[in-house]
Amino acid sequence: MGRIIAPPPPCRQRTRPATLPGVRPPRLLRLAAAAVLAVGLLVHGAAAGPGRGAVASAAPAATEAGLAVLRAGGNAADAAVATALALAVVHPAAGNLGGGGFAVTRFGGQVRTLDFRETAPAAATAGMFLGNDGRPVAEKSLVGPLASGVPGSPAGLFELHRRFGRLPWPQVVAPAVRLASEGFMVTPRLQRSISEERALLARFPETAAVWLPEGRAPAAGSVMKLPRLAAVLAAYAERGPEALTTGSAAAAIVAASRRYGGILTTGDLASYRPLWREPVVFTAFGWEVASMPLPSSGGIILGETLGILERLGWAKLPPGSVERIHLIAETWRRAFADRFLLGDPATTLAGPAQLLDPGWLAKRASEIDGSRSTPSVRIQPWARPTPT
Repeated sequence: MGRIIAPPPPCRQRTRPATLPGVRPPRLLRLAAAAVLAVGLLVHGAAAGPGRGAVASAAPAATEAGLAVLRAGGNAADAAVATALALAVVHPAAGNLGGGGFAVTRFGGQVRTLDFRETAPAAATAGMFLGNDGRPVAEKSLVGPLASGVPGSPAGLFELHRRFGRLPWPQVVAPAVRLASEGFMVTPRLQRSISEERALLARFPETAAVWLPEGRAPAAGSVMKLPRLAAVLAAYAERGPEALTTGSAAAAIVAASRRYGGILTTGDLASYRPLWREPVVFTAFGWEVASMPLPSSGGIILGETLGILERLGWAKLPPGSVERIHLIAETWRRAFADRFLLGDPATTLAGPAQLLDPGWLAKRASEIDGSRSTPSVRIQPWARPTPT
């Protein structure tokens, strides 16, 4: 996880950061939007001088990579990409070149969103996670190549930089290349993460060779070097996404997938394209909020949550009170029941037009009893009205 915060432009902002009334946001969040990596990226661009801004991530080395780019005159987009790529080296659970993400950006007062989430391989089928008896096969959708989508990060991070970055592309990738080639210190957090997943990592010789040298997690404080990843990142810095989605790198990815029963092809890798989408925009508690649209469910869930809480008078309740916590829990029961419907915008069963409709928000609010909980099994998702 990470955040990139750049100073605001001199004009007055109309869009405020998404938080809840009664909770005063940190000063930096009042000044600018934050970038959240892995779940997605929120990037606020500003015409700021070199070295201004702030970076936070799950790994000190990745945070420093983002800061170094800011000090070199980069903007929030440069820093976000540099931080994400550094996380791919030092904190693979949070960021990696084989995954994907989302970006919500604000440059020049205009909010744009970038969808670079993974997509299904062309050969994917509706029954690929089922056994011959028609029942789901344990772990088939969670572990191994069938559980992997077509990576979106290589093209997505490159597109984010192409659209908004200020520094040359190789300079933005350079911190990650250095970390992989020269080495980075294993943090206690990384050591624990590897140890906790030791059994899973050991099932595949490729992951065991990298993350379980001598059969166990590297010791905290030791230095790791990843020369093969450094070579891939260096090629990425030179050639962009094609360095990973075509040629020998793509062939190696496909071979590894096929070795364990996957269906990924070089055509899947080469044809992937990130998409710029219109943000989800809503108002709540007097704020105007812009967030990530489908296929991310986050923006709609946030809008539904705030819309219901506003109707329940949440802001008037004592901060930290049982009453507030109860209303949040009951609101999330309903918002996450509706989340079941959300998916690719081309095929989704519902979207912001349905779930952020004032009538639906009022209905959801009316279902909540302020003094007792509702069993989750009794909560049904939104359903299209039956024609009369």
